[in-house]
Amino acid sequence: MSAVEEVAQPSVARRPRVGAWAVYRVELKKLRSQILARIALGVCLLGPLVFIAIMKTQTTLPDDSLYGRWLHTSGFALPMVMLTFAGEVGFLVLIAVVAGDIFSSEDRYGTWDTVLIRPCRRGDVFVGKTLAAATYALAVLVLLTVSSIVSGLLLVGSQPMVDLSGRLVEGGSWLGLVLESWATTIPPVLAFTCLGVLLSIATRSSIMGVLGTIVVGLLMELLAVLGFRTLLLTTPFEAWHALLISPSDAWPFVQGTLVSIGYAAACLGGGWWLLRRRDFAGSAPASRQANQNLRVRVGVVSVAAVVVLGAASFRPSPVTSASLQKSVTATFLNLAQHKREMIGRPVAINGHVLPAGTSLRLTTTCTRGGQVGPGKGPGDDWTCLMALPGTLQPLFGYEVNAKANGCYTADGATAIMGPLMIRVGNKTVVNPLLEFDGCIDTP
Repeated sequence: MSAVEEVAQPSVARRPRVGAWAVYRVELKKLRSQILARIALGVCLLGPLVFIAIMKTQTTLPDDSLYGRWLHTSGFALPMVMLTFAGEVGFLVLIAVVAGDIFSSEDRYGTWDTVLIRPCRRGDVFVGKTLAAATYALAVLVLLTVSSIVSGLLLVGSQPMVDLSGRLVEGGSWLGLVLESWATTIPPVLAFTCLGVLLSIATRSSIMGVLGTIVVGLLMELLAVLGFRTLLLTTPFEAWHALLISPSDAWPFVQGTLVSIGYAAACLGGGWWLLRRRDFAGSAPASRQANQNLRVRVGVVSVAAVVVLGAASFRPSPVTSASLQKSVTATFLNLAQHKREMIGRPVAINGHVLPAGTSLRLTTTCTRGGQVGPGKGPGDDWTCLMALPGTLQPLFGYEVNAKANGCYTADGATAIMGPLMIRVGNKTVVNPLLEFDGCIDTP
């Protein structure tokens, strides 16, 4: 070996390679400087506080949302309302802002050559950017959780509240339920992040990556309304309902976690496959044709996957006359017991006093749209009539709006049940029997 070689070889050996950890740190630094990411995190931090401050000045509450009517009564209602909104569309928008842009931004600014000219492998870039997007998504989740809990407790308080089976739960127990409920959204949040990463790589467009992630999520929600729920990535966002019914059930969370892992693995695998095969030079016509053919194949495979997942996700609606009758009756009886303890005397409805142990004497008949026989399926045209045995006419009834996920809202008549807010001692509290939420089945 010559003297020149002896001098040159050590300098090459000492050349540092930029690994995934270094890419991850650089991407986090870039995220901290991005206006949209900072605005999104600011919304997560201040949004719940602004929302509950506005609600405290309003007389009309969002009672079409789970726990919306409790916003003036208990601070634990705010994180549950925010969780409902976030699961429907909030998470999709907040996650897509970064995940759908984190790879395609290099195409937008034409910086792939700068990134890959460093001693850095494609695998390191893929891992580092993906971890940065996942970190941002978890930061969004944590900020929303903490901000909604703190804002609710500061501006409303830690008063007890009923669960989705009508049982009164004290404040200390509610804090644990809130944390568990938000924790169930971690798997789908990370899975949607992986979906955004895939679209960012596949489309090479920040607009398509961001909007594509949101559109896919909204399409899944539409399919869920039609009954295609089991394998949809939006369904795990509703797994927390199972924690608030009696008896609680962990299977929806387990199922949602498995579905989320499947989506995450498929999206990451597809994203890495596309990134590894990509020709960043892109100057030769043959390379452009190969990339175009690759996109066509990816599109065909994606459409086929959607069709297969849609067919496998279908299941009959849990909303039936029998299931509604069972759930509405049990929830009403728990709420009647709660009101009896709250006002310190038996509950009277239409001149009839409901004694303790009414569960053996109260019958419920739920029909849909004026049908005589049993009905099924979600809708806002359900009616549940309740009567005591031996009476010819129903004692009272509820108009029920049942959703595809098995949860429902029952609205009673003010002339029979009284106003929404009632006075108990020196406090104004929610009348638990006028309107209440419940769940028939879990996602």
